[in-house]
Amino acid sequence: MLIQGLLNWLPLGSLTFDLYKHEDDDPLKRLGYLTPYSIAPASRGVATELPGDYSVNRVMLMHRHGSRGPEFESGLINSLVQTLRNSHDAIQHAHLPKNLCFLKKGYKSHLEPGKLTIVGRQELFDHGVEFGSKYPNFDTDTLLSSDAPRTIDSMYFFGLGRFGRKLEDKELLTFHDMPDPISWITPWTTCPSDWQCRRNGATYTSPKSLRWNELLPDIDLTDDYACAYDLAARDESPWCNVFHADELANFQYELDLGMDVGVGYLAPNDSARVAGSVFVNKLIERFTNTSEEAPSLYLEFGHDATILVAMDLNSYVSMRIASDSVLCIHL
Repeated sequence: MLIQGLLNWLPLGSLTFDLYKHEDDDPLKRLGYLTPYSIAPASRGVATELPGDYSVNRVMLMHRHGSRGPEFESGLINSLVQTLRNSHDAIQHAHLPKNLCFLKKGYKSHLEPGKLTIVGRQELFDHGVEFGSKYPNFDTDTLLSSDAPRTIDSMYFFGLGRFGRKLEDKELLTFHDMPDPISWITPWTTCPSDWQCRRNGATYTSPKSLRWNELLPDIDLTDDYACAYDLAARDESPWCNVFHADELANFQYELDLGMDVGVGYLAPNDSARVAGSVFVNKLIERFTNTSEEAPSLYLEFGHDATILVAMDLNSYVSMRIASDSVLCIHL
């Protein structure tokens, strides 16, 4: 029995799912798009497993890259490191609570901007193994990614986990190798110049710097991403014990707001939905192709924005999926 027009937009994380939770108890799972990989909650009302008499004949995976180093945030982190270095003497004489005492030993950052971290490599390899265990009979000759080094590396390490040595027989491609005039992985790169397809700036001011400045009045500790990016690079960070739970929630709100304005439902001129239509059209093309020669598996690697612009058209897609198609899509 085939799934009749089923479309599940599943949050990226793991192929093991927990029941939906209104709020997560772990504050470190409130870091917006920088949240480390974790078990993805099932959407409310959506079963996590298919009934026994259902079958899947095609799978499409659009995978976000793994944990990465900072990009534009590098300046904020470098500024933090320099501020602490310049304030070494003041910090040594300050009376700090236990969770800030690590500052007396100094703090250094060794993050590589934008690159997939060693933690990210492990995430992708493990996810490749999980994926292969869940879909052992699905195969493909090609894997596809954007041209960003972190997505290319993500494709490679996922492939190692899924295919092992057989990865040597696969083609690892970027969208530049495809004949399509517009990439469904990074459609915003071909937006008209007068469209604001990228984040146009959203600012949220958190009060935590005021609390820090009461402890270190002569040192300006502004908002930073050190906790999130330390986790991405080393799976631990002394900064994560510095924040209150509500401060981490505010941080997530700031990041979510930026994504909504840039590539979400708040993007100007409906640019996110238009960009998302490129991915959606590719999805419909694939899942309405009933040819026996059509691939059973698509493995592709992109960005947060790839998934967000596509999800903007979730309801639109649901109405257009052909009734005879089996749709098992992991985003």
